[in-house]
Amino acid sequence: MHTLCLLLVLSLSVPSERLKMENLVCSQRTPQKMPSDVVAELQDIEDQILELEDIRRGFIGKALRHEDQAERLQFRDRYYLEARRHMELAEENRKAAAQVQVEIDRLKERRRQILQKHGAGDGFEDL
Repeated sequence: MHTLCLLLVLSLSVPSERLKMENLVCSQRTPQKMPSDVVAELQDIEDQILELEDIRRGFIGKALRHEDQAERLQFRDRYYLEARRHMELAEENRKAAAQVQVEIDRLKERRRQILQKHGAGDGFEDL
């Protein structure tokens, strides 16, 4: 329950609404209040994660398009080199998506450490 409320705090983009929700969460969580700088850091991490996930999806989409094009071209005469180039581009995009995923995992781990340090419940780190 507390973790879900904290997620709502982090997902609100309007500062006044976030402040209201933060006060509600902190009053329900524990007697000690999570510092506003920690909430701001968690929001920054969450924003970075969402942006990186969009970038990762873009790389995966490009990889799929190149792969599809390569599969179409491999059955046409004299398009072997172009088909091979599309497969190489697909592989490059998949590698880029994997690198972005490493950064996403690093940010999620950082978020989990911050939440543990400040006494937030388990379960949030997988979101």
